[in-house]
Amino acid sequence: MRSKLKLIVMLVVVVLIALIAWLVDYLFWFGADAPQIDYNTKIRELQADPSGTSLDDYRAHEALVELAAIVETLGEDEHYETGNIDYDRRLDQQDPAVLAEIEEWISVCEQRGVFDKIDEFAALPGYVMDWDPSVLFIDLDYLEGSSALRSGLRVCGYRGRLALYAGDSAQAIDDCKRQVGMAKLLLSQPIAINRLVGHASLAFSISYCRELLSYGVSADELVELMEVYDSVELHPIEQVIDGERLLAQNAITGAFTGNKTIKIMSRGAQWARVEHQFDRMQDWLQLSAFERARSPYLEPIKDWRFAPADILLPALVAVVRSDDQIKLDLAAVQLEIAIERYRLDTDGLPASLGELMPTYIDEIPRDVFAEGTPELVYRVLDEPDEKGRDYHLYSVGHDGEDNGGQEPEKSAAQALDPKFPGTDFMLHDLD
Repeated sequence: MRSKLKLIVMLVVVVLIALIAWLVDYLFWFGADAPQIDYNTKIRELQADPSGTSLDDYRAHEALVELAAIVETLGEDEHYETGNIDYDRRLDQQDPAVLAEIEEWISVCEQRGVFDKIDEFAALPGYVMDWDPSVLFIDLDYLEGSSALRSGLRVCGYRGRLALYAGDSAQAIDDCKRQVGMAKLLLSQPIAINRLVGHASLAFSISYCRELLSYGVSADELVELMEVYDSVELHPIEQVIDGERLLAQNAITGAFTGNKTIKIMSRGAQWARVEHQFDRMQDWLQLSAFERARSPYLEPIKDWRFAPADILLPALVAVVRSDDQIKLDLAAVQLEIAIERYRLDTDGLPASLGELMPTYIDEIPRDVFAEGTPELVYRVLDEPDEKGRDYHLYSVGHDGEDNGGQEPEKSAAQALDPKFPGTDFMLHDLD
């Protein structure tokens, strides 16, 4: 009897010890402290690396801040971008009152130096800013500058559209170049918000370029447009993961005073959590877009012990999806320019994309969403569709299946969303 009691006591002791050990491991941190890192320098190195810009070359950032100041004074003087309301509808109507309103806005921007500042910004080789380590993850100068940048993109679009209406394709192409120049600086950035603004800026210019093509431009102008988009480099999205990792870790080291024992208060524990989650994201990015669609990234389960770190993990899946989309858009506009050059030379459409090589394009872009990355789907139509297209050019989209060019009801980009299977991502979109 005593031996049984002794055995039971021993089992209880073992269970208690195991429970205490688990509880200690669950609640307490005995690992290393966060390493000492010069985050300001590390971020600037990531910013400067794609272009080889000096770490203290802040000219692009200063030009962006100055552009923001100009746009702010326009508002203070009650000069507002009224033409931005229902942009396409208002311009397409070509109502004299609407055109006069937009012309006045363009004139004010020209007089205040908006276009000069855009040219200065777009001509610079790279973008570096001096980060304030105390607020490394929030920079109001950049946020205000990005808003001004979007205004600059739109006013270039306004002026280019009016130039098209007047038959001045040279001016329209110059404004397209400005848009691409602005986008290129931000497409090299290692911070999610910067990169997303770069994606949006390039997408805006591509939409504008399609309008140029629909109006008709000369063979020389098509070559010029191809050179503009050939100059765009889409830097690896892994750079953004590295940049966001640094921002999150800097926030941790700034918010915590030491490597406390309790995990939720421990600088080392929170830093390690950030490191682990960004490593997971980098591993996932090694998959192709086709593989990622079938093995989606699982956001970390929220854990109260790591609440400070988890708050700092951005929605990077959205950035990756945006990156996949802009790669397809860029490839598509290059193909569309090549097709228009072929059309001018032969008075017809190529029967296949292969006929464009090597005279009009060096290689045919691949569809990263299709198994085996075949060429993008291209089909010549017997007669124009309801949007006036005489050919279809598309990616199979997120589901990896060729659905015959079936478009989502609302937005072409929905085809890259897992919630919209059975649709294709139409690239030659004239809307």
